[in-house]
Amino acid sequence: MKVKIADNREEIIESGTRRSRVVGDVDAVVVGGGPAGIAAAVSASRNGSDVVLLERYPYLGGMPTGGLVLLFIEYDRYEYGIMKETAEWLAKLDRGIDFPPRSEHWGGGKRWVEGQGVIGAYNPPFDPEMLKFVSNEMMLEAGVKPALNCLFTDAIIENDTIKGVIVENKEGRQAILAKVTIDATGDGDVFAKAGAPFKTDIHPWGLGLSYRIANVDVDKAIKFRQENAEEYKNLMDEHMKREGYRLVWFPTTRKEIVLFFQWLLGLSAIRVEDLTKAEIEGRREVMAAVDFYKKNIPGFESSFLIETSPQIGTRESRRVEGEYVLTKEDVLEGRRFPDVIARNLFDLPYRCLIPQKIDNLLVAGRCISTTHEAQASIRMICPCYATGEVAGTAAALAIQKDCAPRRINVNELQKRLINQGVIIRKLANE
Repeated sequence: MKVKIADNREEIIESGTRRSRVVGDVDAVVVGGGPAGIAAAVSASRNGSDVVLLERYPYLGGMPTGGLVLLFIEYDRYEYGIMKETAEWLAKLDRGIDFPPRSEHWGGGKRWVEGQGVIGAYNPPFDPEMLKFVSNEMMLEAGVKPALNCLFTDAIIENDTIKGVIVENKEGRQAILAKVTIDATGDGDVFAKAGAPFKTDIHPWGLGLSYRIANVDVDKAIKFRQENAEEYKNLMDEHMKREGYRLVWFPTTRKEIVLFFQWLLGLSAIRVEDLTKAEIEGRREVMAAVDFYKKNIPGFESSFLIETSPQIGTRESRRVEGEYVLTKEDVLEGRRFPDVIARNLFDLPYRCLIPQKIDNLLVAGRCISTTHEAQASIRMICPCYATGEVAGTAAALAIQKDCAPRRINVNELQKRLINQGVIIRKLANE
């Protein structure tokens, strides 16, 4: 949105006459309070910036808390920086996180799975309520100003440069001006409104409601699944044939409570009709699954549904077109880049966080610049923490150097990240 900012910077004028009060004039504004947004806000603030974090829900955490994605998938590949700090903080709380034996990996080895990337990683389960608490405390300890229940509605643009954002909340329509804006919305809401080019796709697993079932004899259920593999498979095949989807569950940090994931295929996360269908059909499938398990799986006889995720589970939607587009080949070949800012089985280059066309905007989380296939390798919780920490540190550096984020010295950014505990295989120019 192109607007006029008042000379005293106390209001902006939209559409010729509409005025919105400026309630913040800060160094950095982070939109989205999921893993990427939390890490971005914390790192920017720790690096000396005045930061506001905007979140549309009344809690922080995003998919890990509101989406009930209760596994730090690929934790062993991102066990550094703010991600590691978060896990260590959770470990100090009652049942905040469990650390199974490191040998317990998915898939029995590293192999590519469409929609998930290279599987075979270490995935410790955590508790969503504990993560909400840790996220709050981490924000406040870092000096971030969180603003919950604030819905992003538009970007303030001037000469292809983002100057801040418009939000709606109980107080009405408000503006927040910032030197750098970080899009950590997951769906790329900010860069889409700002006019940056992007791609859209539907994830091969679609959308889904995660849910938790209580009063489960977990040991009995696991024993049945392991000792009666053929019978268990036949039951799952029967359900698949009748309902059209498979059931997958995992133990949680809470005794007698298990987590289920869901796949609602062919639905888009940026179409209201599809989101509505996912909520309604998703709950129908949840009820059918609960009934099926109670009747057929030992250990679930007295179980009951305690929760469906308050946020629809989203795996893919928009992806920004950045200065570099990460590919599936980059991931599988373990390619190295001089502007590496996060380590995995491959290097993640800083250019993937820099959108084309729009200045003073950084992107973090699952909507950074990748191909549809490669997005599977960076969309999980742990890499979102990693790219968020990078975005926040880069924003602070750009503010201090009075330049656009695309023009910062990447070698200096890498050194700062290393000092923060981020593991990078090599520095640029070495």
